[in-house]
Amino acid sequence: RLLAAALLIVALAPPLLAPNKALTGQGPLVLIIDDGWAAARDWPARQDALRQFINQADRENRAVILVPTAPQMDGRPPAASGQLRPSEARIIAAAMTPKPWPTDRALALAAIQGLGFQGPVSTIWLNDGLGDGSVSPLAETLQRRGNLRLLSPDATKMPMLLRSPVSKGSKLTITVNRASTSGATPSTLRILAADGRLLALETVSFAAGKSETAITVDLPLELRNEIARFELENQ
Repeated sequence: RLLAAALLIVALAPPLLAPNKALTGQGPLVLIIDDGWAAARDWPARQDALRQFINQADRENRAVILVPTAPQMDGRPPAASGQLRPSEARIIAAAMTPKPWPTDRALALAAIQGLGFQGPVSTIWLNDGLGDGSVSPLAETLQRRGNLRLLSPDATKMPMLLRSPVSKGSKLTITVNRASTSGATPSTLRILAADGRLLALETVSFAAGKSETAITVDLPLELRNEIARFELENQ
């Protein structure tokens, strides 16, 4: 409860709240970026937030440290950037893209623990809204090193997960999970051919308080043989 009370949680959506508010703490600005699959949905908003925070650090003549939380493309653990000039941080942040796999915050914590700080620092965590067993240890470590501000997506903009379809007879069943059970969070399932043609369109809806729903599709065999891709709109 103390941890929850200490964290400042605001919605990650442009325009950023109070972008010109002075940063707290001393020394470099540490930016923790969840860049796994769940961050892809609102990645442009995350990059906009990164730009604004880096610009704020520039105005205050502070260095920036970037810490992604997803493993790297070659399988290596996430690594802290070290202290960067804001001009350098802008280039690196602009080149960042979400990875098609989960974050590993335990490995990100290990990278942060390797950083040496003199005095309290200001840390901002662009969180993807998903929880795991490493959230509390990471947040507690960041708090002990100074001030922590946590930015998470609005509950209505949390990511959804599309499971692999299951075939039974002439029918396909596709399961969809959502991260938040708040609100209706409707979506649309699109079934596409290899050339991009739309083969079927199905409404995705969740029962109140439920995080999972299943859609059953019955297509003629000739259309089923053309299926190349399932996707959720706006995800």
